[in-house]
Amino acid sequence: MKGVTICFSVNTQFENLGDALINRELISEAMKFGSVKVEVSRCPDSFIETLGLKRLDSNNKITLIRGFLSLLFVIITSRLRGDRVFYFLNPGGLGRPRNFRQRISAMIYNFLLLFYVCIGVKVCHVGISHEKSGLIDLLISKVRAKLTSYLYVRDKGSFNYLKSHNFRLAGVFPDLAFYLYGGENIHVRSISSDKHKACFSFRFDSENENSKENVKAFIMSVVNRGVESDSYVFISQVKRDDVHMVQLAEWFLSATGFKADVVLCSESIEDMMALYSGCHTVYSNRLHVLLLSGFSGAMPVAVIDMKLNKKVADLYQDIGIEGLIVDIHQSLTYVPVCDRELLDVCLQTQYLRLKQMFPEIISAETY
Repeated sequence: MKGVTICFSVNTQFENLGDALINRELISEAMKFGSVKVEVSRCPDSFIETLGLKRLDSNNKITLIRGFLSLLFVIITSRLRGDRVFYFLNPGGLGRPRNFRQRISAMIYNFLLLFYVCIGVKVCHVGISHEKSGLIDLLISKVRAKLTSYLYVRDKGSFNYLKSHNFRLAGVFPDLAFYLYGGENIHVRSISSDKHKACFSFRFDSENENSKENVKAFIMSVVNRGVESDSYVFISQVKRDDVHMVQLAEWFLSATGFKADVVLCSESIEDMMALYSGCHTVYSNRLHVLLLSGFSGAMPVAVIDMKLNKKVADLYQDIGIEGLIVDIHQSLTYVPVCDRELLDVCLQTQYLRLKQMFPEIISAETY
C-alpha cells in the first residue's frame, strides 16, 4: 500500500491566536492520516511553540522542515517513491485587497502549485472564507482554485459567492476550530452555570474603527441591563487589538466606575480556554474568540457589523445559532441568550461534520 505524505508550509498572521488555533488543529488532524511534514522557516519561535510543533517533532509525530528547498526535496522524493502527497495551503479568511507586490508573489506561487500538480501532488485548501474581491485579486484566486484538487470553504456565504464566479469547489466543511471537540483539550471544557464574569473582545482595525462608538453603547447596554457579573474583562487574542482593548478598559472605568481586567494573550490557546471557562458570556466581533470561548463553556455572542464581519454572520447562520448575533448598528432591545445544552449540541454537530473531511480527501485518491 502506498504511503501518504501530508505537507504544510505555514505562513499566516503569527500574532493572531485564531490563526494559530486553526493551523494547529489542521496539522493535528492530518497526523491521523499520514506522515506530516511542516515547513516553518517563516514562523517565529513563539508561534511554533503555540502550535506545539517542537514537541510533536521530538516525539517523531511530525517532521519540521526549514526552507523551501528542503520542502521541495521532501515532496519530490515522496512522489518518486510512490507516496500519495497532499499539499495543504494556509487556512483562514481570503479576499482582502492585495498590493502590487503581493499580486506578483501570489502569481508566482500559482506557478509553483502548477509544478506540484504536474508531478502528481494533490493541492488542498480547506477552512477558508472568502470576502468580495476586486477583479484582479479574484482572478488570481480563481486560477489557484483550478490548481486545487480539494477546495472546501467554511461557510455557505463564501460558497455561494465563489460559485457565482464559477470557482471549482468541493463543498463546505465547518471551521477548523471545531476539531477541538475531538482533541485532547476536550477535558478542559466547563459548561457549569456558576460563572460570573462577562468578557468583551473587539477588533477595530480597518473599517471596524467606525463601529467603536457603537461598541461602547452596546457595552453600556449590557451593564445597564444588569447582566449578572461579578467582574468584567477585556481580552485581546490578536496583537494589533491590544491597544484598543486597553483603551476600552480605561473608558469602561471612567464610564461605569467598574475596574475591568485586561488580558492580552496571542500565544497560548490553553491559557485563553482557561480564562473563557470562567466567563458566562463573551461578546466579540472576532470569529475565533467566539469559537474558542464557545468551546470553553462561555456563551459566544457575536456583536458585529453585518457587512464587515460577514464571515461571522455566515458561520453562525450555518451552525443555527443566528439568535446569538447582535447587529452593532441597531438598538439593542434584549441581551441574546441560548440554551446551553442546545448550543453545545449545535457546536458538536459541526465537529461530527468536520471529522469527515480528511477521510473524504484521502480515500478519494488512489493514484
